[in-house]
Amino acid sequence: MRLPILLLAIAQLSSAAIISSANCSISAFNTPTQSSTGTTSCSVTGGGQPPSQANASVNLVGDFGIHVVLLARTSTDIVDGQLKTFLAVSSLNVARTEMITTTGPIRSGLVALLLQPMISLGSDTLPTSGTDARFDQYSASYSRAGGLTCSPGGIPPFCFQGVLMPITLGQSIEVRTAAALVAADPLGIAEGTVNLSFQLFESDGVTPVEWALVQDVPEPATLLLTAAALGALVVRRAKRPSRM
Repeated sequence: MRLPILLLAIAQLSSAAIISSANCSISAFNTPTQSSTGTTSCSVTGGGQPPSQANASVNLVGDFGIHVVLLARTSTDIVDGQLKTFLAVSSLNVARTEMITTTGPIRSGLVALLLQPMISLGSDTLPTSGTDARFDQYSASYSRAGGLTCSPGGIPPFCFQGVLMPITLGQSIEVRTAAALVAADPLGIAEGTVNLSFQLFESDGVTPVEWALVQDVPEPATLLLTAAALGALVVRRAKRPSRM
């Protein structure tokens, strides 16, 4: 019977919830703005010598991480006898959320955390650029304006590294990485890598605890398709003549 195979195919859904927006633009006085937008990337090339350029892209890294790269190169050129500046700006906002769970009853446990919200390369000085890594209630954030901060109670630069923190096992745990980067005039380059790693333990701090990604619940439309497919198979089987 094909029903189990059909249901398995419909149920194969990723647990990741990814919200992303990329914007690239090049503007100049008395010149229409050139722009490009996308969910995970954008790219636009404009006037100037060398040509002005704005790019942005994001890639997923492993089970939880993200990697963001931006370039904004402003350029100039002589147009109608006057110096014209072609201003390039690129920005990207992304948040990746995963849910994990552990087996067994709800109980107290411990977690060893390594949170890594880094802007690994950047010549842009815009204070709005920042990254964030979060595991349940624990978070580490990095911004141009404020540097590295840890909450609750972590101490930079290591935050919670080397310390077992209390956690509740036997229920879903949210794991989130995010970045909001902006690159701009005159040569903006921004690269951010946000990642984290963890190990769960029972309350004794010694016994390791296995975890798994939580699969998404199918949307109502998917459930209707499943029900329709199931009904069609049942009717088809019912119409088959019985064998003696």
